[in-house]
Amino acid sequence: MIERTVGSFEELAGPMGPAPRPLTARQMRKVRALARTALAEHGIEAAIHADHLSTTDGRTFGLENLASKCHTSGPSEDRWNEVARAHIDALLTSFPEAPGAVPAGELRTNTYLRLQVEAALPVDWDDSYRYVRRLGGGLIELLAHRDGDTVRWLRDEDLEPFGADRLREVGRANVLRVEPEEHIVFDNAGVRFHMVRSTSGFVASKLLVLPALLTEVLGRGGPWPDGVIVAVPSRYEIALAPVEPRILEANAGLWSYAAWGFGHRPGPLSPHLYWWRDGAITQLSYFEPSGRGRLHRNPEFEAAVDRLTPGGFPRAA
Repeated sequence: MIERTVGSFEELAGPMGPAPRPLTARQMRKVRALARTALAEHGIEAAIHADHLSTTDGRTFGLENLASKCHTSGPSEDRWNEVARAHIDALLTSFPEAPGAVPAGELRTNTYLRLQVEAALPVDWDDSYRYVRRLGGGLIELLAHRDGDTVRWLRDEDLEPFGADRLREVGRANVLRVEPEEHIVFDNAGVRFHMVRSTSGFVASKLLVLPALLTEVLGRGGPWPDGVIVAVPSRYEIALAPVEPRILEANAGLWSYAAWGFGHRPGPLSPHLYWWRDGAITQLSYFEPSGRGRLHRNPEFEAAVDRLTPGGFPRAA
């Protein structure tokens, strides 16, 4: 794992480079509608969700790659219909039928824990994902099967013959084996936090095995009595700072990067800050309808900051 120290967000973008600015809300609505129309032309009915389409035969079609193709097809949106049709045609050629059961051997070796936001699941997800764990702050833990570059979320019916508990053990072991490619220390004018990044889409899932990651990154195994501030702006990175002196400065830097990374990095996950303590996760930040960022009131977190920070937690007069 490459380790380096940087002092600006531009350097923090790293060798993967900044992703193109995301599509606008209007443009994403257009991408969703075009994808659904392209599926309908094949006689496949689909329901629209924020970042994917789900079909009545149980398939899920992600929209990230299609959105990227539309975005890079040229300045005009006139070709987007053609791009969407070609994209869906290629997917249906590669995967002409609804996915069947995952072979038992594949489940035993290629199942991973997956960090996700609850909003990404279908509205009626409780019917098919009863095993999924809510972590707090809108984050969930589910099980996913990896087959090369393809990742498939597992439903209740896919977990046989092992069951959820056994496959969670397999998934946890596989996430622990994911090797980050970079450990970056951001250090600028008292703002200090750590970023772990890789081309693997399971790096953010290391939030689910955070004590092991903390030991690897910080070189010490805790305890962490006041917890850790964590951000997971994309599937490919996780940023963190132990709640220690100067945590307010680190908190500000993490918050800024989380919001920026969510809007600019591939595989966006969450723009928020989270407080991890003894395995429990609490969402600290949110955005008002105006787009202005705010911190939720959290007396326990504020008490920890008061104890560690000269002047204490800033409060409105």
